[in-house]
Amino acid sequence: MALIAVVSAGGAPGATTTALALTLAWPEPALMAECDCDGGSVLAGLFGGHFPADRGLLNLAWQITEDPGRVALHEQTYPLDDVGDRPVLPGPADPFQAQAITAVAWEKIAAVLARHPADVIADVGQVRAVGYPFAVLAAADLIVLVLRPTLRQVVAARPRVAAIRDALGRQAAIGLCLIGRGPHSVAEVRKVLGGDFAVVVQFPDDARSAARLSDGDPKRRRLTRSSDLLVQARAVARALRAAVDHRPGRRPDRPVSPLSSGGGRPV
Repeated sequence: MALIAVVSAGGAPGATTTALALTLAWPEPALMAECDCDGGSVLAGLFGGHFPADRGLLNLAWQITEDPGRVALHEQTYPLDDVGDRPVLPGPADPFQAQAITAVAWEKIAAVLARHPADVIADVGQVRAVGYPFAVLAAADLIVLVLRPTLRQVVAARPRVAAIRDALGRQAAIGLCLIGRGPHSVAEVRKVLGGDFAVVVQFPDDARSAARLSDGDPKRRRLTRSSDLLVQARAVARALRAAVDHRPGRRPDRPVSPLSSGGGRPV
């Protein structure tokens, strides 16, 4: 199975909304893990505070550190859908609690996520220099950087791409997820950021659907079936999974559908 790390260059659009959309649209059962060191937002956002904050990443970190024999990832999750095959591991709402997770604990959390029997979509938030869980990125099969094709976001993304490559090596598999249309083409964005990218995909700028995912909506099931964002997310999810399976030296664990490296839309 695959671990996909979704990261941000900072500002809107967020990695959390993208990770949620991908998890809901993933072609097979998948787990979303909130590993954002700025704190999680799914319980207060999508779930509207309807679930108690008694499960999640912080409890998992404690178990891994204090009682590794009792680690049970499924006990720390909530279901994202009625079927229950798309759970979410919520992050602590308090960013100060998230910062308390040690580097050793992050390494163990990353190992647990990488061994999970289903694909994992990890929201790792904005890449930064201090206190960032690079261990999750190191364990990932693919790192997906979310940004808009604007000068401000491309400039913000450039040092973060460099930091990931410096930390993990030039062989790190990085993909780009461009949100909406902007003044710069895909080719221009790739040129400025430099290096080879494993995959480039695009999401529509569907602000209404994105707001429902980030802030909650009682009609989430209808959103999953019909919104432009979730319809496109299914194509993007297939492209990302194919990019993982086609990585050099990786043996696919399921049949791979032929997809272009451009993802849901030609790029």
